[in-house]
Amino acid sequence: MRQLTAERPLAELRETTTTPGGGSADLPPGAGSVPPPRRRRRIGTLLLPPWTRAPLLALGEPAVIFAVLAATIILACASSSGALFLSSAASETLHRTIAADCPNASYPSIRLGPIISIDRAKYEQYDLFEPVDPPTDLPDLAGLDTRARGAMTAEGFSAPYHTAISEGALRAGPPPSGSAAHSARLFFQDGAVDHITPISRGAARGVWLPATYARQLGARPGQRIPLAFSRNNVALPETTVPVAGIYQDLWQEPTTPYWCSYSGLFQNPGSADPPPPALLIVTDQATFAAVQHATAAAATHYWTAPISTGGLTLSAARDVGTRQADAYRRFGQPAPADLGAQNSGSGQMPIFAQQTALVRDGLRGPVVPIALGGTVLALLLVGAAGSFWADRRGREVRLLSSRGVSPAALAFKAVLELLAPAIAGTLIGWQVARWLVRALGPNPHLDRAAPTQALLTAGLALAAGLALLALVAGLRS
Repeated sequence: MRQLTAERPLAELRETTTTPGGGSADLPPGAGSVPPPRRRRRIGTLLLPPWTRAPLLALGEPAVIFAVLAATIILACASSSGALFLSSAASETLHRTIAADCPNASYPSIRLGPIISIDRAKYEQYDLFEPVDPPTDLPDLAGLDTRARGAMTAEGFSAPYHTAISEGALRAGPPPSGSAAHSARLFFQDGAVDHITPISRGAARGVWLPATYARQLGARPGQRIPLAFSRNNVALPETTVPVAGIYQDLWQEPTTPYWCSYSGLFQNPGSADPPPPALLIVTDQATFAAVQHATAAAATHYWTAPISTGGLTLSAARDVGTRQADAYRRFGQPAPADLGAQNSGSGQMPIFAQQTALVRDGLRGPVVPIALGGTVLALLLVGAAGSFWADRRGREVRLLSSRGVSPAALAFKAVLELLAPAIAGTLIGWQVARWLVRALGPNPHLDRAAPTQALLTAGLALAAGLALLALVAGLRS
């Protein structure tokens, strides 16, 4: 083998090896040099301990965990507050809308009428209607009551109460002459007699007369007074009903919540002359049906189911409106299309829900941009947490990078280490947002879907935050 001299230039040396015969042979170029590091496959890299143990490695950096936890809490609060606040505002709007109207206005109900009940023979005898009018306007009131109650309870409502109000004015005159005619209107509702101030009592069944009207008729409890109804200028036969009692005129007393929806029946705010027809309060449903059947008086009937409106939300109000429409279909009648034109009366929940939805949609304009701006600022905090991670883990990051690990793999490592505190921060922030909106928002009652929508929004914000965190960590690496 040749002797290598130190004076020989290194650039002129040639690597040799001994042949089996004792000679020398040139080595292939680069045979004696250290091979450059090879870049590992990405999948193989992710199976190494720095990645498989990444969730546990974060425990050694409590400052990084705290930074990510705080950033994601703020991010979840900002991103989920919009949906929660809109739901809270909608509940408060609905509450104020219901409170501004009469107590029973929001109760679901079935309205039927005006309808007429009369014998078919009398229908033909008095020629009451035009020939095109079908004789199906002759309903069985007892059967209608059973069907309406069944339709309401089948939709999950409580047992409804029945209200019947005659349309137009009947004429009444004291027996026996009947010379003095006075207009009156029939009213029946379950329990109505318990909400008047009685002056004197008579029969258990019949009609209660207001005091002023009783003086005009000269009627006393226990007497029978005639009632008749005129339709199409045709005088129909009279019927007589007993006077069950005399009560103080409702317009002489403060209007109670019970009579709120019916104040137009006994008050005339537009003019004092002429006064409205006297309100004859019927004691029971059978008496009202008998008078309507005998006189062919037109009447509108309501079946109303009381509900609790204290914690009502927009979704619950819409559910009430949907079930009310289903009750109409079970009853065999289409839901009235003029609910919005009514100034009072029950069954107004669909209108209240529609008005509430309009207010909520109007609030989206200012609420959503504010929530979005807060979310963007919180995302910057999450990105800063990624940069903080790269600083705290700088030695390991430089070592892995020198071994050929790509920035994408390092970014994935950062996500693996910080994923658990990021998820925990998101859940905590979502709960904090719910608590803040319920404690400080317009109304503590939220729609059932609002927390889920807020959590979904927070999850999307978390995904964006992790992507930004990975991007910053990868670039810093």
